[in-house]
Amino acid sequence: MKIFFTFLLSSLSFSAFAQTAVIKGKITSQNKQSVELINVILKETGKGTVTSETGEFTFSGLEAGSYQIIGTGIGFKRIEKQVLVSEGQTATLELEAIEDVRLLQTVD
Repeated sequence: MKIFFTFLLSSLSFSAFAQTAVIKGKITSQNKQSVELINVILKETGKGTVTSETGEFTFSGLEAGSYQIIGTGIGFKRIEKQVLVSEGQTATLELEAIEDVRLLQTVD
């Protein structure tokens, strides 16, 4: 029993020191203004967030690997970016949201 607890405690201490990756980013418009309320999703994990009023977003506690960032928002074209992060690394992205101007027909 003592051996089991020793093994359990050592396993917990190793997991506490496991390094994880972070992806941070900022989304700006074509005229370099921050864009808020853009939905940002990590395709591989399904995790999602929304950009702050300063256009920033963060995903933390990620495993090292390659992730596809997808950003969508009303009035903007879809944003897609592939990013590779290593253990203990923070990847910082600067993304541009391009306005999606479409002509709508009037309803008679």
